Amino acid sequence: MPVGSRIPSIRELRSRYSVGQAAVERAVARLSQQGMIEVRPKSGIYRSATPAGPISVIYRSRDMEFDRSGGYYADFVTHLMAELARAGHVVRFLSTEDDQEFATIVRRINRNHERAVTFALKWSDVDTVTAQAGMGSSFIHVLPNFVETIDNSIILNDRDIVRLQMEHLMERGHRAIAYLHGYVENKWSRAAFQRYNAFRDYVLDHKLELAEAMLRPSGINGVDTHDVILEMHRQGPPPTAIVINSDVCVRDAYRALRTLGREPGKDVAVVSVNNRPWCDFVEPGLTSVDISPRRGAEAVTRVLSKLEVGEPVSNQVLEARLIVRPSSDVHL
Repeated sequence: MPVGSRIPSIRELRSRYSVGQAAVERAVARLSQQGMIEVRPKSGIYRSATPAGPISVIYRSRDMEFDRSGGYYADFVTHLMAELARAGHVVRFLSTEDDQEFATIVRRINRNHERAVTFALKWSDVDTVTAQAGMGSSFIHVLPNFVETIDNSIILNDRDIVRLQMEHLMERGHRAIAYLHGYVENKWSRAAFQRYNAFRDYVLDHKLELAEAMLRPSGINGVDTHDVILEMHRQGPPPTAIVINSDVCVRDAYRALRTLGREPGKDVAVVSVNNRPWCDFVEPGLTSVDISPRRGAEAVTRVLSKLEVGEPVSNQVLEARLIVRPSSDVHL
């Protein structure tokens, strides 16, 4: 209910739910203690603004990559916590891989009527979160790690990211495009899974060349990029363009290509995703899809402000934009 709207009277609530007056009075007293409603003598009961308690940012893994250079998820969480703090919220960060520990955290948040932002929520968490959200807690979900949709989410259109990369390369005449992906069957990642399938679909739809040697896993964080590119060239005809898994792979990708006597941006086009700051400073500058963590953090605060005053909320899709730099200046 929107803040300021009038709630039915105790008599109306008794009739609607077929319960006794004592039960309704206990419910009203509890909601009043939680700060969700305001009882105005001789006027009625009204929805009040949610009290500004702490916000928990819960990351559903312990691998935040804070110890690595420029992990995208770590950067997103950092921007998110800074944006929430700027908006005047008290923020605490929690990370857990354990399902039972997560359920305990969520129940505590509900008891204290707090707000929470989940990051990389798992599908197995949905029932736990839904049950608690139905009891009055507010949850926003950033990049949930599953394909299905859930309310109050900030999400990416992974297929659109691949479309931007492929359209750009095809406009320059490329048809032999290698794709270094992070999809591995025993370690689920929504983004890696969606982009891997989007690439295959795009190649089939546009009848591009697709040799298995050019569709290679390079690890979720691209740790095997250098060796994969060398092996790919040993196994078949060289691609004219390469889509790498992430900007963090660029130095290894460039090093491998130069070992092979190929110059990025002149002999082979290279395209990436995430548009991290160093894309402007490597040589040549790296063409990359921008999915800004800063804009994502701003989207979270907008959704949160709507939830707090009872306004309807729709899922937010982060805009993806291709930033073109010299690494893809190869026209065929």
